[in-house]
Amino acid sequence: MRHNSKSIHNVYGIFHGLDREGYRGFSLSKLVELHIHDVTPEYIHALRDLDYDDLSLSKLVEMKVHNATPNFICELQDRGFENLTPSRLIELKIHGTWH
Repeated sequence: MRHNSKSIHNVYGIFHGLDREGYRGFSLSKLVELHIHDVTPEYIHALRDLDYDDLSLSKLVEMKVHNATPNFICELQDRGFENLTPSRLIELKIHGTWH
């Protein structure tokens, strides 16, 4: 079996970034899931800057899968939407009812 050193490095970076963001004690499968869906420490930090703190890793993955990004949140805020829950953000992204 061949290992892709870039992928291993990326997972290692995610692991340490998650630790810096306060996430600990998660499984290897969760770490791989985060890597697959490109949930990076930078993504988590950007969400925290928008007051989306204390999100579960599963919720972060769900948000990323549905492209509920910090840019999307800022666009909604510019249109007058405030204090939306992560679930509501995902719903708006899926159904496009915010246009």
